[in-house]
Amino acid sequence: MPGFDLFLSSELEMIFLGGNKIFGIGLMSGTSADGIDAALVKITQIPFKVELKAFFAFPYSRKIRTRILNALSPKTQLKEIGELNMEIGEQFAQAVLKLLKKERISPDSIAFIGSHGQTLYHQPPSSVAENQPPFTFQIGEGSVIAQKTTILTVSDFRAADIACGGEGAPLVPYVDWLLFTHPKKGRALLNLGGIANFTYLPPGGKLSEITAGDTGPGNGLLDSLVQKKFKGRISCDVDGRLASKGKVDQKILKELLSHPFIQKKIPKSAEKSWFGKELVHKLLRKKLAIEDLLATAAAFTAESVVLHLLRYASQIDEIYVSGGGVKNLTLMKMLQKKVKETFSHKISVYSLEKLGIPSKAKEALCFAILAYETLSGKPSNVPQVTGAEKCCILGKISLVKELQCRSQISL
Repeated sequence: MPGFDLFLSSELEMIFLGGNKIFGIGLMSGTSADGIDAALVKITQIPFKVELKAFFAFPYSRKIRTRILNALSPKTQLKEIGELNMEIGEQFAQAVLKLLKKERISPDSIAFIGSHGQTLYHQPPSSVAENQPPFTFQIGEGSVIAQKTTILTVSDFRAADIACGGEGAPLVPYVDWLLFTHPKKGRALLNLGGIANFTYLPPGGKLSEITAGDTGPGNGLLDSLVQKKFKGRISCDVDGRLASKGKVDQKILKELLSHPFIQKKIPKSAEKSWFGKELVHKLLRKKLAIEDLLATAAAFTAESVVLHLLRYASQIDEIYVSGGGVKNLTLMKMLQKKVKETFSHKISVYSLEKLGIPSKAKEALCFAILAYETLSGKPSNVPQVTGAEKCCILGKISLVKELQCRSQISL
């Protein structure tokens, strides 16, 4: 019977045979669905080194963002999801082309794109009944990105880990370990996106020794409270100014901290809806001023983060914070205060900028590196973090140029 040998496409040859230094682009849109983060990354292959060369955030239009947020409902029609998948793919492609135009770089100079996509639904094994299949769904069709940009694209990173029995999240800890492990200091890398998550890197630790997981809400709950209260006229509490004028309601905070997700052991990953509309409506029914609600929600984020660090990070010397929550000064002050109150030794809390990476750029940069590992044929999930049964190669590859084939006859 006939068989075929597939050689490397010219795209893959560009990556692995085209010199020691290559350029890739990472794309990310988080659970807050405010826009697309695009990072231009230079990778030196031997010795391995990563440099962030450029970063831009491209906001969604109000119309697109509204469609995404409306699509988070399980009642969304399949036609709308399908159309939105292609439309968001187009949006991601345009973000790449705008980034390249700003940097005056030709698409031919870019070896690959790593795109996380836009999460619509995340149903990990920890959240389903025994007879329900777990799944995760990120829109932003990789084939659209590849065809519109003419650049090989790796997308849909989370599905492989779920197929191996994992939560499909978090995936960033692999990159945290690769880039930020310190030989003598224990570090916690904290991301305050829509959902908050951490990676604990023990001093000089091996990949098998790191711990990570989602801790609960990040700034997503805060944003949702503001948007609902002000009927979309305000998208967020800028710098945490409203929260700074409020008072934490200890009774409500205690109630929030009893949420089953906060008490659950890792590995675990959070679905935005667990800290979304239902909780927002519940909080807004409380007879509290919006300033007090925001202060209480910020305290919920800070305390749930520190609770997880206390449980799972045995030796922390430094905490580096990234994500949109870094801009919320009230949240950051609460976090620093809670760390100081909880731990017996001094722990320094910094923005990720101290390590030379803009906090907003981190996750986009991470998906560029994860794409590089995929194309290198290397697994990049961390089984003890996600709960997967084994290591696996993440992502799906969308090629643009033809594969070179050689026909063989097998008898």
